[in-house]
Amino acid sequence: MTCSRLGNTVAFTLVCLALTATAGCGSGSKKALTEPGPVLAAVTDAETVNLADFPKGNAGSLSDIAATAMTQDNFAQATSIFTPGTNRLAFGVIGNDGKPAYGPTVVYLARSPQGPAKGPFAAPADPMVPQAAYLSKGAASETDELQAIYEAQIPTPTAGKWFVVTLTKTAEGLAQTSGEIDVAPNSTIPNVGDRAPSITTETVSSTGGNIAAIDTRKPPAPSLHQQNFASVLGKAPIALLFATPQLCQSRVCGPVTDILLQLQANYGASVVAIHEEVYKENKPPTLRPQLEAFGLVTEPWLFTVGRDGRIKARLEGAFGINAMNRAIEAALK
Repeated sequence: MTCSRLGNTVAFTLVCLALTATAGCGSGSKKALTEPGPVLAAVTDAETVNLADFPKGNAGSLSDIAATAMTQDNFAQATSIFTPGTNRLAFGVIGNDGKPAYGPTVVYLARSPQGPAKGPFAAPADPMVPQAAYLSKGAASETDELQAIYEAQIPTPTAGKWFVVTLTKTAEGLAQTSGEIDVAPNSTIPNVGDRAPSITTETVSSTGGNIAAIDTRKPPAPSLHQQNFASVLGKAPIALLFATPQLCQSRVCGPVTDILLQLQANYGASVVAIHEEVYKENKPPTLRPQLEAFGLVTEPWLFTVGRDGRIKARLEGAFGINAMNRAIEAALK
């Protein structure tokens, strides 16, 4: 799901789906700006997970858990950075017909398919559908079917390969997917609690009004390019999004930029929302120095930063409106 100049292997599964969001209607209520546009009823159902509906992890091995399913779908991994501890795992479930499948979903994991299964861990669906007023061209389509991403917090206490099984509740019974994730000993990407690197982000003013140089969104979003990150760091809560709406191979960048624009309208002056493009002169593959300062080689990424200049939340790859809203709230505390 994440895009990369290095050809990140986690990207290819969902790239072919050309993610876009479903057009919806805006709302006059400020509170409603934290809600997505209209989504399929199945997506709404998948936002709630009852763990009692799934086998307990101590019921056997990971393979035993997988064997409880009636059908097998495909695991579409959407995050790639994992280190020892608790990690965010985002993924899609793709049916054998090539279409996204939605339903209450959980995650199990183990060090080997025959190893004891940990879980279940709830993986509620998170809508990636902005409201109509915040849709960019090419980032949304009423005919598109991929409207949400699953997200779970999983414990991976040690580095190395971990095996993953997901179970989704359907009308026909449980459906399973299988995958693998690699947990690295460490990462150079700033994490929650770290001081955010002080980077200069260009603004509408600094470019002499040439917003096309710093924003590939169509139409551009000038409100996301008003403040220089370095100037507000340590002075105000910040939501910093690295994304390139027109150049992101998986087309995830368009929806997440639209969602940030929508949430900016909700939070107003209480948070500084900044969008930073990815490639120098908007020409792949050379990354802008701002990404290099954060140790990034994939996109999109969202970092929220508190008034103390420390990172309060970070999101990689695919993320929806609920995750982004929680990340901003963390910066406001």
